[in-house]
Amino acid sequence: MDIHVPILPQHLKVTPTMVDDFMIDPVLGARVLLGIRLDAFQAAALRIGWWVPNVIDESGFGTGKSLRLWALAQLRCMLIEDQWCYAYYQRFQSGKDIFWAHYEEQAFASNPIFRAQLGRVDLEGDKDGKDNTKGPACYIQHFRNGSRVMMGAPGWLQNAMGQAGITLSWALIDEWTKIETMGKKTGASTTINATGNITGGIDQQILGRLRRASFNQHHPLWGNHCILSATAESTNHPSQARINSFKREIDKGNPDFAIVSFCFKDASNLPSHTGKPFKEQIIDWKAIQRMKAQFTSSHFKRECLGVRSRETKGWYSEEAVERCVAAGVQAGLEPELGREG
Repeated sequence: MDIHVPILPQHLKVTPTMVDDFMIDPVLGARVLLGIRLDAFQAAALRIGWWVPNVIDESGFGTGKSLRLWALAQLRCMLIEDQWCYAYYQRFQSGKDIFWAHYEEQAFASNPIFRAQLGRVDLEGDKDGKDNTKGPACYIQHFRNGSRVMMGAPGWLQNAMGQAGITLSWALIDEWTKIETMGKKTGASTTINATGNITGGIDQQILGRLRRASFNQHHPLWGNHCILSATAESTNHPSQARINSFKREIDKGNPDFAIVSFCFKDASNLPSHTGKPFKEQIIDWKAIQRMKAQFTSSHFKRECLGVRSRETKGWYSEEAVERCVAAGVQAGLEPELGREG
């Protein structure tokens, strides 16, 4: 008599009922599959990122933007088959420290349901038997259902030309406002978009990669998604062009676009996983006080409150001054920015 032993124990499987429940409410999925308990405003931001195909999250300091990106990627890959999610950061090291480090955190590493969903060990896997690939230019986390989370060195200074051949289901771009200007400050080739602005790697390469086949490309959940996350910038920052384009779509009533902005003031008295209120568990009030004392009013609004505000000190924006300096250096001159020069 043949005796068949299941590879995955029944109590560690994600059942069809769980898939249905968690796809409808990703906050419940994050709680069960990842052990993440979210505050009310974090839950609202997670649901928007889950259901809306194009999202900009400009929430302020300490609101958990990066953790939400990581949670969304894991849920997407665990609940839907053959999903390819890519996490983009300014630099590869930043991605390793901010995004990939969550795989090693005790809370997630010890979660039996989450660990059971991680996929096969391939020929490029680590010697210690972990089911992920850590190459010199790209980390890949495999899942049992054929999905994968990738994080690599995108080459923003070359307008992300290294991404030209990849097809994706989800793109998660952290600190996108800084990435938006990286390719423009160098001699990399650039193009002009429909609004007359110079485009960088996000427009030229990444958005076009979101073309992987899906069950229903017109559905808000099944279709491919792009989430951009960063604290707010000045209204004269180059990223304002993308904000304006999103606002135009939102004003039209297009449900495929959303802009999210929360701050430390949204933290509640609901109990966190430690029993403390969320406002005491997730918010560093001393850091908020230091920033409020040292930042300008406009800077504090952008960094901590998630509100786009123009810096009123000085005649010209920093970007305008940088353009003038670059033009002067190219002409063989020595620009002087102050009387002390």
